[in-house]
Amino acid sequence: MRLASVTFSPKLENIGGAQIPAFAFKEWCEIFGHDCSVIGCSNETNGIDITNYNTIMHPNDINFLNGFDAIFFSTPIMYCNINMSEIKIPFMVMIHGESDIDIYGGAVIDSMLDHDMCIGVIHINPNSPNIRDKFYWHPCCSPSDLIDGKIIPKDNNGLLYASRIRRWLNYKLFMKTANENRDIIKESHMYGPCSRVETRMDVIQNHGCINIHIGPFKRKEPYSDNTGLFWDVAGYGDKRIRFKRISLSAYEALKNGYMPIITKGTAPEHFDGKFIEIPYEANHNIIRERIENYIKYKDGYWDMINDVAANSYTGKDAIEYQVGAILNKFQESI
Repeated sequence: MRLASVTFSPKLENIGGAQIPAFAFKEWCEIFGHDCSVIGCSNETNGIDITNYNTIMHPNDINFLNGFDAIFFSTPIMYCNINMSEIKIPFMVMIHGESDIDIYGGAVIDSMLDHDMCIGVIHINPNSPNIRDKFYWHPCCSPSDLIDGKIIPKDNNGLLYASRIRRWLNYKLFMKTANENRDIIKESHMYGPCSRVETRMDVIQNHGCINIHIGPFKRKEPYSDNTGLFWDVAGYGDKRIRFKRISLSAYEALKNGYMPIITKGTAPEHFDGKFIEIPYEANHNIIRERIENYIKYKDGYWDMINDVAANSYTGKDAIEYQVGAILNKFQESI
């Protein structure tokens, strides 16, 4: 098969769940013996490293995609308008949890799901709403980023905030936690693009002891021997996560030996109770208590994680099976 893997978020400032699966899908296609081109669909090329893509396509040139056998869209349509009626070949679209409906809008998603050539919807949670021809792929990362053996934890307990997206979530609580617990958190770092002016100025003026690195997210750069705790607290207020999953950032950090700090109740069942979990609206005293408990029982935490990480449905063999089912559907449809 000759497949197109399309992302609507090709800019460097958007290196997150909207972009990573597009590149990961290409790698999986190559493993299964299929040809795949990664295509960035955007109104402009500013802020895009074009060397990462086979093609940068303007939304008006959507007919270009009909030259392939089938299309994988890493997200619903975003940042541009395209005429889906011009698509004449089978495609699948990926939905990254319940937040996608808020971000993209139900009408945009429906315009893809109701299309005659839509042959399936790919979810990151097996318990997602039962939309027609549902498939599952989680974590939707490259084969080389999957956990396939014993994880060696970092020795240090420094705190890392590494945001792939421009909008930094819960950064104030992170800064308070890092600055008021320096006796147990010896070093802390913040990485990411941070395009919101008010957020960036707040971080620059009030970061205290935290080392800040504001700029394009470079995937391998944040992971060092000076930190070992990964801040992945999300879903506060009215944006609570309803479907359990592990984020791509937390999964990648986990493979690199970092202990994720997550919102309680958001981890997949097999990781339940194995990370540092804090309740919604937690204050820094509760977070300190949970971090101290982790430091005290660190070996036990990692024994539990290594018992399930490589052999669960987020391990390499399971993900290969999931992607294989998606590619088989494409093969049947062309």
